[in-house]
Amino acid sequence: MTFLDAVYLLGATVLAVPYLLVRLVRRKPLVSPLRRLGFVRPTAADDQDVVWVHGVSVGEILAARSLVDALAPRRVLVTSTTATGLQVARETYGHLEVRECPYDLSFAVRRFIRRARPQALILIELELWPNTLAACRASSIPVILANGKISERSLRGYRRVLRWLPRFLDSVRMFLMQDDTYGARLVELGVPPERVQVTGNLKFDNVRFEPGRDRRASLRAEHGFAPEAPIAIFGSTHPGEEALILQACEEVAKGVPGLRLVMVPRHPERVPEVSRMVRRAGWSVGLRSRPEEVRDPTCLIVDTMGELSTLYGLADVAFVGGTLVGVGGHNLLEPAGQGLPLVVGPHLDTVRESADALHAADALTVITSSDSLAAVVKRLLTEPGARARSAEGARRVVERHTGSTERTMTALNGLLGSV
Repeated sequence: MTFLDAVYLLGATVLAVPYLLVRLVRRKPLVSPLRRLGFVRPTAADDQDVVWVHGVSVGEILAARSLVDALAPRRVLVTSTTATGLQVARETYGHLEVRECPYDLSFAVRRFIRRARPQALILIELELWPNTLAACRASSIPVILANGKISERSLRGYRRVLRWLPRFLDSVRMFLMQDDTYGARLVELGVPPERVQVTGNLKFDNVRFEPGRDRRASLRAEHGFAPEAPIAIFGSTHPGEEALILQACEEVAKGVPGLRLVMVPRHPERVPEVSRMVRRAGWSVGLRSRPEEVRDPTCLIVDTMGELSTLYGLADVAFVGGTLVGVGGHNLLEPAGQGLPLVVGPHLDTVRESADALHAADALTVITSSDSLAAVVKRLLTEPGARARSAEGARRVVERHTGSTERTMTALNGLLGSV
């Protein structure tokens, strides 16, 4: 057992009961602790190399789609940390092996490696843990960061980590970053420039620009929405955002007859809470999982996983959550790919590149209050020309930024070929 293991276990002993109680109260599912200790199903023995691809949660799992496809015909093992991430991974990569990622305990990681037999580890975005990196180094498993990004807050955090673990980042063979700013921050942390490449954002390669939205009519019909109904979708919302959204939509409804809302809480366990909030605001509630119960609800609440990118297709305008509170935002490219005009709050740290590109193309508007949200949504729902300009801007952005998967694979082929 390492000193770091002891610190982890001490922390777990102190925090385990409060942590479990919070998850129970919030109805958040728990990933099997046994499997996270490395007791996963062994990978079938054969001569094919296993490439381990890890995404911490839903966003990273979905971001990896084009890369995972490009890694074929290699054998790919996908892991995630969260229960929702694992669920989406199994739905998205049903033809591949999906496992629970081990805790960052040295013995758990070693056990996982013995059972999974990876020849290389590809981490999506930025998920670096000391014992995992050390175990991979001890087993001669190269670690590559793909679609990498590092926010200002993460930069400060890694500076603190490096004071205690100065060789922490040495175990990563190559950092494949989304843009020059993220690459420069790694060099600032002491990573040699020759180990940093800018390959672009994989999320652009997962988007096909489809403004016609072929499924629009059928999606609306599933819930009894009229084909011409003005619909605003609010994706990946967080606590503190729904109240502002409902306040804004009360004002929007005064000038937009027949307005319908689609609310998609980022965390499914919040659906009961959001449903109560919506009803108190005077909207009728329908659930995505039970469309037959309430036909043509004034507010559809999405209580299913992995459908948001599809459901953007039934709307006329999209708000992307995590931007009115300090989360930093979520995937902007999925609604942009549907040709939707986007509305976001000011907190865009984690989606800065795509936000700046879409804003410059007149496909995204930043608001700061419920009043400004109401004004922008009302304008977009009542002005077809504004929606058309947004769709054209989004098309230009998506087309201009594709190619990250090819650049990433060029870098990976050189590394994986030497494994």
